[in-house]
Amino acid sequence: MLLPACNALAVKLSDNARMSLITCAPGDMIYDCFGHSAIRVYDADHGIDWVYNYGIYNFSQPNFELNFAKGYLEYKLGKGYFKRFVPIYTRDERTITELVLDLTPEQRQKVFDFLEWNALPENQNYFYDYFEDNCATRVRDVFDQELAIDLCAEFNTAGDEGMSFRDMVHQYAHNNKWSALGIDLCLGVKIDRELEPCEYVFLPDYLHNLLEQFEWNGRALVKEEGIIYAGTPRLSTPFLKGPLFWFWLVSALLMLVLIKGNKGVKKAIDMTLFGLSAFIGLFLLSLWLFTDHQTTAWNFNLLWAQPLLIIALFLPKRLKVYFFKYWSLTLGAMILLWLLLPQELNWAFFPVILLLAYRAYSHSTQLQAEVL
Repeated sequence: MLLPACNALAVKLSDNARMSLITCAPGDMIYDCFGHSAIRVYDADHGIDWVYNYGIYNFSQPNFELNFAKGYLEYKLGKGYFKRFVPIYTRDERTITELVLDLTPEQRQKVFDFLEWNALPENQNYFYDYFEDNCATRVRDVFDQELAIDLCAEFNTAGDEGMSFRDMVHQYAHNNKWSALGIDLCLGVKIDRELEPCEYVFLPDYLHNLLEQFEWNGRALVKEEGIIYAGTPRLSTPFLKGPLFWFWLVSALLMLVLIKGNKGVKKAIDMTLFGLSAFIGLFLLSLWLFTDHQTTAWNFNLLWAQPLLIIALFLPKRLKVYFFKYWSLTLGAMILLWLLLPQELNWAFFPVILLLAYRAYSHSTQLQAEVL
């Protein structure tokens, strides 16, 4: 249940009030596998125990599904009772930690006033970005802006230097490798660059670490740390249930069938493989060209998920020979240069690309023989 935003100027926090960062551990689903951040304000003198949460979205918005697909991810700051916030995470066995901040009454009031203003209906909405504008980065920016500090100035990323957004995705999606596979498929080379220290804070755990490390005027920003709920750690996806095993197994079985099968079976497999490649390619191309998802551009998966196959179907045989020769050479180059590509591709796609390269080459030689 969300509380209506009040007139902040009418509420003056007592000297005993506390303000803290709440961090919720990652969950099992793709939308919660990176964790969550929120700000808690507790003031027993005024009966206040509220949480300010930048992770709220409304399914009932007009054209929600279409806008979500196009990249218009409209989220908002929600204000609710802390006692109603906690069960959302405890029921999924997700650990909740709290960092109580060492702020003066004036500093707490300033942040509180801003949060109350930001929670007003006319101010609460913002366009969400997975990596650059989310529940964690918004909290960081609130403290930076209202306390006039630079939290990231001396942030030590604790041995994670040189990581990319994709590296961090893999690290946090270890318990759902199928979700990581989907992210690797849809997001292009833009998430493979090396991160600046402050960019790690798109992950709530790193915002937690950032505040823990920060010292301000010779004193720590955090004065107390506690665990509100100790959940169950997430286990990695077992190898036999992950995409790498299943993609290699299915690709190997298809290869055996193609080697020993008759012409009709080979044709059916080729049509299925090429059809899936074209469909996935068209989907990836639409994410790049027709949405506002900035990270879906320049996706090297389009080299094997080939939307041009749709056009190739209508080409005369002589031109089809050139197309499949070009495609087989492209796939062969991907295999040879796999570790040198600017975009890190998911290893589960490697056997698929091997299979497509073999069938593209076979198709080109077969068509060439028919032309001659």
